[in-house]
Amino acid sequence: MEATRAKARRGELQRKLAPGYVWDEAGRMQKDPDAQVVGAIARVFARFEQVGTIHQTHLHLLHDGVEVPVRTPEGKLLWRPPTYEQVRRLLSNPVYAGVYVYGRRQTEERLDAAFKPTKRLRPVELEQCHAFLKDHHEGYISWEQYELNQQRIEENYRGPEEPGAPREGSCLLQGLVLCGRCGRHMSVHYGKPEGQVRFTCAKARQQRGESVCQSFGAVRLAKAVEGLILEALSPLGMEAMVCAAASYRDEHQAQRRQWEQRVERARYEVGLARRAYEAVDPEHRLVAGELERRWEKALSDLGKIEAEAAARLGQLEAPLGEEEARELKAYAAQVGSLWRAPSTRVQERKRIARCLLEKVVVLCAPQAERLQAEVYWKGGERSRIELPRGKTGEHRCVSDPELVDLVRTLASEFADEQIARILHRKGIKTPKGHAFRAYHVANLRHGYSIAKGPSLAVDGEDVYTAQEAGRLLGVTHDTVIRWVEAGLLRGRQITAGAPWRVQVRPEDLARLKPVEADPTWVPLKGAALALGVSQQTVLQKLKAGQLEAVRVQTGRRSAWRIHLPPGLDESQPRLL
Repeated sequence: MEATRAKARRGELQRKLAPGYVWDEAGRMQKDPDAQVVGAIARVFARFEQVGTIHQTHLHLLHDGVEVPVRTPEGKLLWRPPTYEQVRRLLSNPVYAGVYVYGRRQTEERLDAAFKPTKRLRPVELEQCHAFLKDHHEGYISWEQYELNQQRIEENYRGPEEPGAPREGSCLLQGLVLCGRCGRHMSVHYGKPEGQVRFTCAKARQQRGESVCQSFGAVRLAKAVEGLILEALSPLGMEAMVCAAASYRDEHQAQRRQWEQRVERARYEVGLARRAYEAVDPEHRLVAGELERRWEKALSDLGKIEAEAAARLGQLEAPLGEEEARELKAYAAQVGSLWRAPSTRVQERKRIARCLLEKVVVLCAPQAERLQAEVYWKGGERSRIELPRGKTGEHRCVSDPELVDLVRTLASEFADEQIARILHRKGIKTPKGHAFRAYHVANLRHGYSIAKGPSLAVDGEDVYTAQEAGRLLGVTHDTVIRWVEAGLLRGRQITAGAPWRVQVRPEDLARLKPVEADPTWVPLKGAALALGVSQQTVLQKLKAGQLEAVRVQTGRRSAWRIHLPPGLDESQPRLL
């Protein structure tokens, strides 16, 4: 036994190897020369690095139709769809990190209840093995990557003090929130109505029958921490997009290469069966018949694999082109939109949060109206958050009082559809973050007892909308607005984005509607040059009644014709 261990400590003890390695003629451990074997094992490690859990790695491999090599007790390699246990053993085996290990399970002698000696095998730490040699052979991953993988697997275990694997629940801070009073991890509870999430620290009640330590709603806290995460990620948007594009391209090439290798192996099996059939004597039917059956089966398997490979490769999206790459770079600044996109899985958001955050310590007194939280980042920085605490029986999506006052003011003059358009132009969202529509306005009015507004507000007989005033005066809507801003017409607007209400009196109609003018009257630009002032000053003089002017029709356009006072000095300086 000691001689065996001594040989193992030199790394020379030859045993049955894990799939992906073989012994060469010199007794050295080498990677399998079969490219398909190497590619399949490397695919497992690459997929785990992307998804982060053994379970998700197993599901992705099954979905992609990936087969992994399995070594039989006789040492022969067979290709099978992976099981969960095979994926777990492959990810946990240090041999794929270039380490030679012997004695991972050692015999331990103990006394049973009857004081009789018994023996059992128990696993030991790698450093306690009989042989532990780093950089013994070429690995599929580095030793640092292996340790990182084991740490992620251990963190996915949901123990009393571990956050557990990122799961399907909507709460972003699952496993990261600690009670500010007792220091324990707080559990997440989802309510029956969708969107209700609470953090509860009930360990003291479970262990000693005491009252609940802390309990509060999780939505406000999650949104506040989410804002901090997006603020931290925004400078890294471009780099993240470039890495995502490179990862997508590598994954696409790996899948294509895997299926091409499966087709190539199937063709090799067909050629091998054909050569065996041709080498046998045709008269020896006992052997020739069996070899012919194997040849036909290999041809049939080849057809199935080629059909499956064609279907799989047809489903693969084409690699990113130059135009798509430019669009991807343009999206780099929109980290928030990508974060909230429906295609972004909640597990991916949680995994990003765990890469940035160490923990979130929350302190919330039973009768306090505000919640205090301290966010611990991975680099050692801290951020403090103070949020209003939700009250029992009060909905968290409550309209802002300023919004309610604005809707009450608008409802006195506009209908729900018009109010919704006004709020949309002003960029105001509903408390849930949606764009305002007519039924949102109606619900808000009913909730705050606001009377329904008219479909068309009229303040008097000579008050019109900007469109109506334009049709009455024979000009466009924009021209009417410019006249209001210049003071040629009286108008008002309740709030920015709301429709204008313009007063058009009979004297305004006579002054602004196109009529025939004296040929000696000059246009607006000519009057400004003759008076040596700007066109805006001329309009101000028209507004004050210091100049006489009318509107004339010139083709499809209307223009000013202004009567200059007689005796105007032609030598008056012109405006540059």
